[in-house]
Amino acid sequence: MFDTNRCLPTPHTLARRWQALLTVTAAALGLLAPARCPADLVLAIDCSFSSPAMRQDKGAEFIAAVMPAVAQQVAALQSGERLAVIWIGDDSTIDLAVLNTRIQRARTAEGDTAAANARSLPRFIAHVTDQRRQSAPARQSQLTAGVANARSLIRAGQPCHIVLISDLVQADGAGWQYPRDLAKPFPRIPGLDLKGCDVTVHGAGQGLQPRHAQAMLAHWETWLKAAGAGPVTLGRY
Repeated sequence: MFDTNRCLPTPHTLARRWQALLTVTAAALGLLAPARCPADLVLAIDCSFSSPAMRQDKGAEFIAAVMPAVAQQVAALQSGERLAVIWIGDDSTIDLAVLNTRIQRARTAEGDTAAANARSLPRFIAHVTDQRRQSAPARQSQLTAGVANARSLIRAGQPCHIVLISDLVQADGAGWQYPRDLAKPFPRIPGLDLKGCDVTVHGAGQGLQPRHAQAMLAHWETWLKAAGAGPVTLGRY
């Protein structure tokens, strides 16, 4: 006798089979992508006197050259992730905060989409750097502290993108700290944890002699990776 109870799958079994079929089909069509951990982005702009963004002759040209790459990173942010812009340099003489917004699915009173932010950010940064350029630049350039300031905006353990617009030359007001002593390593900042953070620098070593630039950038890469950052990209223009 034909046993229908043995041959007909249960509703639960049918649901599992359909789920498996849909998963295989989606994977074959390339519709499934690995989940990406949320990662905020902090743009830190060096406003010290040696920064390429602050130079009276070519500062505006430099900002125009680097912002398309920054805007591309902003466009990749997802809903709920945060975009922050801060000044770095002399913490005692500058107002650090420039912009702090959260990416939205659609424009709201709390923020806008990633695409909208990516479109408007280059013009906004050109405006605020032009204003800063007209004022007296910071005489000190405390950039390792600036990296720590950028990281402090993100919750502990949260992945992030830190993007610096800077030549990475630190100055103490009395003379160059780096690359004055090419053999002297950067001091560590206690508690600084850059695990899960990738760091990109636009303008690294700008205007320096190749020997000085290479030594200084090697110090920076060592310092950033020792704090757990990775990958680290140090670019000149």
